[in-house]
Amino acid sequence: GVLRVASDVHDAIAPFLEPTKALRLTGHSIGGAAAHAIAFRLARAGHSIEQCVTFGAPKFTDAAGARKLEKADLALLRVTASDDAVTALPPPKLDVGWFIFSKRYTQAGPELHLSAGGAPMTYAPAPLVDAQARAETAEQTWANVTWLAQAEESRMKAYLQAMKPTTDVKVQFHQILAEVST
Repeated sequence: GVLRVASDVHDAIAPFLEPTKALRLTGHSIGGAAAHAIAFRLARAGHSIEQCVTFGAPKFTDAAGARKLEKADLALLRVTASDDAVTALPPPKLDVGWFIFSKRYTQAGPELHLSAGGAPMTYAPAPLVDAQARAETAEQTWANVTWLAQAEESRMKAYLQAMKPTTDVKVQFHQILAEVST
């Protein structure tokens, strides 16, 4: 899963990193969740993480892991979109056919939420939670996970288009990044 991707990427890039250089990481979807895990691992190894920004990342850790990420004091920012179901995955109860796995995965870090229809972005220092609605979305999406790979609203292009109306006011976006980075 996500942690395997994070481990593979970390192992591939670690030999090329200079300990004196601040790092910026980013990722989309599973790559976003992996970027959070890589940032945590690199910070524990003594690297300076200047910023880690993810787009449409699924949940990849539990509450204990989220607390570890918070204690690590990383400059994390998760960008989510109303139309993207990936950020609700995995569902609270994961039915894999032969058993039900009920580990409670959660998001970690501040969130910049892009609303549908060009409405203003919403920033929250902790994950925005609408548990019931997100759980229903996650279960519906999980039931149709093969469809998700084709879903336009889960692609990076959709995030860039959703950000377009608000990036015209660049100060707001930069203020949010500055707040997250302090």
